[in-house]
Amino acid sequence: FFFQAEDGIRDKLVTGVQTCALPIYGLLVYQNRERAVGHGLETEVVGWTHGGIRARFSYAFQQTTDQITGARLSNSPQHLAKLHLVFPLHPEKLALGTELYYTGTTSTTAATPVNGYWLANVNLVSQKLLPNLELSTGIYNLFDTRYSHVVGDEIAGRVMPQDSRSFRVKATYRF
Repeated sequence: FFFQAEDGIRDKLVTGVQTCALPIYGLLVYQNRERAVGHGLETEVVGWTHGGIRARFSYAFQQTTDQITGARLSNSPQHLAKLHLVFPLHPEKLALGTELYYTGTTSTTAATPVNGYWLANVNLVSQKLLPNLELSTGIYNLFDTRYSHVVGDEIAGRVMPQDSRSFRVKATYRF
């Protein structure tokens, strides 16, 4: 794929600019970005077995840059990958799903690298155990990976640590 964006928005910390006859110091303002360009490749493979096991793998490679400076855009990983597997435990009623995600290295707006990470989730989903009722439970961030997402300059540190392992239960009743 290829994209080119003009006049996007970026945030910038103002350190001493005279605007509207009033000096502004240390404030965060949003400015139009001149031009950004991205190139990449994305692919997905889906398959299943006669026993009902389903699999989906997707991968994306991208390079996004500021066309004026040539710098890589912040919070724009070059590699993204996902693997989903679903194993039927009881036909039409109970399934075990696994997910594996990879997000490559990114950078903050100050060009500080932020490590890439792998995440794994496991879900148990019931359908049609009882009429109109669906139950599911899952463990997210199964291996308790420590990772952060890039945030804007308005948040001190420019990265936000994400949740550790979590457990969720969900019940849906349709009527």
